[in-house]
Amino acid sequence: MPKGSLVFVCKASINDGLGHFIRSKTLADYISKELDLSIAFYFISNIEWSHQLDTPNYSIVRLLNEKELKVQSEAVYVLDALKFEESFLIDLKKAGSKIISISPISNALDFADSLITRTKYINPTPPDTLRVFGGMEYSIIRADCHRISTEAFQRNLKEHTLNIAISMGGTDPENLTLECLKKLKGIPGSVLFWVIIGEGFEHNYRELSDSIATNANHEIILARTNKNMWRIMANCNLAILKGGLTSYEAAFAGLPAINIINQEDRFHLVQELKEEHLCVDICKSVDESIEKMNEVLQKKKVLERIHQKSKEYFVNSPLSKVSKIIEKHVYG
Repeated sequence: MPKGSLVFVCKASINDGLGHFIRSKTLADYISKELDLSIAFYFISNIEWSHQLDTPNYSIVRLLNEKELKVQSEAVYVLDALKFEESFLIDLKKAGSKIISISPISNALDFADSLITRTKYINPTPPDTLRVFGGMEYSIIRADCHRISTEAFQRNLKEHTLNIAISMGGTDPENLTLECLKKLKGIPGSVLFWVIIGEGFEHNYRELSDSIATNANHEIILARTNKNMWRIMANCNLAILKGGLTSYEAAFAGLPAINIINQEDRFHLVQELKEEHLCVDICKSVDESIEKMNEVLQKKKVLERIHQKSKEYFVNSPLSKVSKIIEKHVYG
């Protein structure tokens, strides 16, 4: 059997964040080790982050737009972005290429053959021609996101000072990180906050450090990281997150999270986590998330229950299931 071809095309920007790139690269890394496929990886971005692009099994090419791409008719395309140039999508269909979207919100859904997504809730309703593989069993989890052992979680929970992570995504275009820092002063008790900044963060660092300097009530550590983010978060008992990729990683790892989604039409992206009691809550604002954190810090048993629930829900990494679906598209 000739080697099949798989082409990843994703986008990353300050406004749309790094999640599409991280998700696509996570999947490409896994498939490159598990399947004997020819892999090409293109990401369209105006962000410089070359240290993440090292991979021994396939090449990664950064482009400025879709016009630089040459369509391969025999390849299966895995697309991940909110919006692609329609001319590019039309060219893919004309060439007879199979198209898989791994973004549940994308104009590519009108052209795709299949959607693989971490949630069973799709909004707006996808076209009838689209085959949907939806649910948490199709989550794409980074390799460095390891399960937190119950022993470690309980040990940290008993510490006098509780570790809480705050991560507003790789770029944080709204600077919710600063807003969070300003609100932490009123949190009672002894808390160590790990404030994680992504490499696409382009706001003023001085404002963050000044806000930290005025908070005498808690220890706050500002960490700019990406690859080692989960080495920090694995030692925490609670996280405040901008709802997205990391929300599902937290559920998989067993880290209870308060997820901020300030667009109601995107609540469905993490709705399943709340329904299955795999997160603390979904909040519409930083203020609401701080209120919820105050509440849950008085009820630590809630954190234990969420951690234990994740152990029961996720037995294995869902990546193998996603990989098998893609393999069928290549050879089936």
